[in-house]
Amino acid sequence: MNYNDVIGVKMNSEDSISSSGISLRETADKIAAHVVSSRPGMKVQWRPYIVQEGVTYEGICSNIAFDAKAFYPYASEGDFVYTGCNIELEKDFPYSINIIGAAEVFLDGKCLFSSWEQASSSEKTGEYVCIPLNLHKSDRNRLVIKCVCTAGNFGFKLNISPPRCASLWASFYLCHANVTLPISGLEKEEGIAVSKLFTGNGGAEAAYLKKTDFIEHEEYVYPKKEEKNLSYDFNEIYKDGKCAFAVTYAKRDCRFNLSAFSRTKLIVNGQTAKRLENGQTAEIALKKGDMLLLKSRKEDKWGFKTDNCDAIGIDFLDTERKDDFAFLTCGPFFQDSFDVKLPPEYAEDIMRPFRDGNGKLIFWKFGSSYVRGYLNSSFFGQWYYATMLSLDGVCDCGICLDKAEYVDYFINAVGFLADFYSYAVYDNDRFGMSSFMCSVKQNNALDNIGTMGASFIKAYRITGDEKYLCIIKELKEHIRLNVPRFEDRTFCRRGSGTMWADDFYMSGTFLADLYSEFGDEESLSDIICQNEGFRKRLFIPGEKIYSHIFFMDNEEKNRIPWGRGNGWILMSMSKTLALDGGKSKRLDPVRKSFTEFCGGLLPLQDEEGFWHQVLNDRGSYRETSCTAMFALSFLRGVKLGLLGEEYLESAVKAARAITGKCIDSSGILYGVCMGSSCSMDKRYYMELPTVKDDNHGTGIVLTLLCEIMEYQDTEGVEIL
Repeated sequence: MNYNDVIGVKMNSEDSISSSGISLRETADKIAAHVVSSRPGMKVQWRPYIVQEGVTYEGICSNIAFDAKAFYPYASEGDFVYTGCNIELEKDFPYSINIIGAAEVFLDGKCLFSSWEQASSSEKTGEYVCIPLNLHKSDRNRLVIKCVCTAGNFGFKLNISPPRCASLWASFYLCHANVTLPISGLEKEEGIAVSKLFTGNGGAEAAYLKKTDFIEHEEYVYPKKEEKNLSYDFNEIYKDGKCAFAVTYAKRDCRFNLSAFSRTKLIVNGQTAKRLENGQTAEIALKKGDMLLLKSRKEDKWGFKTDNCDAIGIDFLDTERKDDFAFLTCGPFFQDSFDVKLPPEYAEDIMRPFRDGNGKLIFWKFGSSYVRGYLNSSFFGQWYYATMLSLDGVCDCGICLDKAEYVDYFINAVGFLADFYSYAVYDNDRFGMSSFMCSVKQNNALDNIGTMGASFIKAYRITGDEKYLCIIKELKEHIRLNVPRFEDRTFCRRGSGTMWADDFYMSGTFLADLYSEFGDEESLSDIICQNEGFRKRLFIPGEKIYSHIFFMDNEEKNRIPWGRGNGWILMSMSKTLALDGGKSKRLDPVRKSFTEFCGGLLPLQDEEGFWHQVLNDRGSYRETSCTAMFALSFLRGVKLGLLGEEYLESAVKAARAITGKCIDSSGILYGVCMGSSCSMDKRYYMELPTVKDDNHGTGIVLTLLCEIMEYQDTEGVEIL
């Protein structure tokens, strides 16, 4: 795959979907079908995970931080280690390996980076050295990093990102990458392998430049593979608590002996089969597929052991050492009565976290290894606002076209997030970053709240399934209590000292649905508050459009009207006004802002029907997502009677431009600006490339086409 196969690629005009002469309905169907086929549902892969104290996750995007001092606390300047991992990929893609620290980087035996000047500068400044390259799913992709101990540090920071997004771990956006161990028997398992310590004798620079013979497999000493265990001492594994559980499955019909260290209940397929007292041994008979659950009570000695039985184990584990694990264990639980049923005893799906009785979430493990779930996906199962946009558009298309398979796709994807929400929370709390749904605990950022909350409300509205309600309530509390605000209650990003136009939508879409679905008056009041606060800080009165960013330190807006940033604001306004047909007096401030804003945008549309990446600079490129956002909002405004005929003409012109220039015959979308950070420099926005088939645009285009079809059906006229 070439960089330009995805990034910055333009559609061949001869391949436009409109050139085939298909209807608007068929166009929407083609786009939705492509989303469904190219972003399939997936099942969680469960793998062992060994905690390495010197390998942690940090920062907003939870990048890997490697601390060699955790492995070699007495290392001196000039000493060095080699670390290794395999890069597990979702697909072929142009990635960037980004590193901070005194490190030399190799991939599949080839040196990618070896510059002492850049490496030492990176360590001092904390800025990533970015190494762009094409990675292929079928390759070994073995990454080896030589890490040198300097006077100030012995370690590095690492991530694997999409191009031009050095601060963003790849799993969040566009492509998935995971680091796995290159140690025989531990391959597929997440982690960083660490070599023995090599002693230097000439300072850090000399050690960096020194060439050594490093044999990858044979030199790694951390982590170590644990021995097969048939004896489980819960005093050693859990120490405190009242009881703990173990589970296994019969791989074939079998008999084996089990000895209890304390009072133990044996439950086969949900039914109590035996009770054992301290020191008692019993023969256990199982048929293929049976689940054996053990409940062990804490006493002086606590746990159990079995004889060597290869017929039991955890077959669903995705690991090379599945035969080494006879049982999973879970605990400790703190309920006093041993005879009271605890969650593992009545759970339909045991691969969910359980409450331990003290309010803490706990999960299964094997001795010193933990169990973690993985998804090799950058879309399905990702807690990411752009993913929600695409899902929402597919659902709108399903409703509009009366195609149950598209609505089912939405429910399946959003339902998956609801089902695994508690697991992701547990995983994040235990390990610093969830292995999927990576941003689920970044609950002070509206990016990770608003669109998710709106999708959960939509799923609840369609299904009536109450599993969504507790998550909706929790996200509502986050937006009320955890997201930073100015003194006037307007949302901001206090950690970075900024306020983003994006957050008007990331908050407003959820707040509007909270009011619409549950009659939450506080949410409606909050929308009105945000309208005034964002207008005060970001609106450019002379041009009647919005800056992308407000910087809190100097109380200055960047005065750069980024297209999609303005689109976020207008879409949120239009959705809010549609709540009650645009009639509520309370919404007068939003209505006034909306109509004035639309008046500023209308003359900025170009002759082909597009708005540009920087709205007031025709030298910037035509951008698809903001064009769809403005067209959608204009159409809503016309339907509400707030905008005149010229806005309907503008929306149709924009939709015609998108279908004629930005959607190919396969339903793939082009011309969408990649996910953005922020800057005071206009060139930053103008140089952000477009991405083929990007979720920031696909769902919005689908919703636009559906709104047009609905308008045509209601008015009895064909406008596109």
